Amino acid sequence: MTTASLNVPATFASTGYLAVKDSNGVVRHELGNLPGVTDVSGVMSPAGQGSRARDASGNLIHDHLGLIAVMSQPVGSVHPATGQAITGTTGWVDITGSTLTYTPSRDVTVLVVAVVAGQSTGTPGTYCYTAINVDGTRHNLTDGPEGVHDNKNPGYTTSFLICSVSLSGGTSHTIKLQGSPDNTALTFNIFDSDTFMFLLGG
Repeated sequence: MTTASLNVPATFASTGYLAVKDSNGVVRHELGNLPGVTDVSGVMSPAGQGSRARDASGNLIHDHLGLIAVMSQPVGSVHPATGQAITGTTGWVDITGSTLTYTPSRDVTVLVVAVVAGQSTGTPGTYCYTAINVDGTRHNLTDGPEGVHDNKNPGYTTSFLICSVSLSGGTSHTIKLQGSPDNTALTFNIFDSDTFMFLLGG
C-alpha cells in the first residue's frame, strides 16, 4: 500500500486552523477551528469549526454557517428624480437616469427590483405603463409585472417591478426602466424612479 504524508504548516498546531493567502496577502480560504472575524465590508463571521472563504477584495463568500455573498449589490442602485414627461407616443421610452450596467466575471442570476412614481394625464380611462428592460428585452407581462398608472387617479401613483434574469459572464449588461402611454393623447409624467440589482448567485 502506498502512503503519503501531508505537510501541515507549524502554525496549524498553534492556531488550530489553516489559512491560505493569495499573492496580494488576502486570506482567501481558512479551514479548521476558526476564530471570529469581520471582513472589509463589516460582515461578521463567528468562531467555529469548519471553513471560510473570501473574494479577492476580502469580502466573505461563505463560512461554517452557510452562504454570505448572496443578495449583494455589485453595482449599487440609481435613484434619479427625473421630472420626465413621455407624450405623443405609444412606444416604450427609456426613463432618464434609471440605467445600471454590470459585467459579471461568470454566468450569474440577478434580481432586478424597481419603483416608479408617475402620473397619467390626458384621455380619461387610459393608462401609462412601466417595465424593466435588460439588454433590449422588456420583462413585463410574460415573466414579470408591468406597472400600470391609471388616468382616473388624479395624483401620482407608484408601480413596483421585479424580475430575475440570467446574465452571461464577461459581457457588459444594461438594465433600465421604460415607460409607455397607451395612446398618443396621453402624457406620462414621471416624478421619480429607483432601480436596484441584487446578485442571487451563479
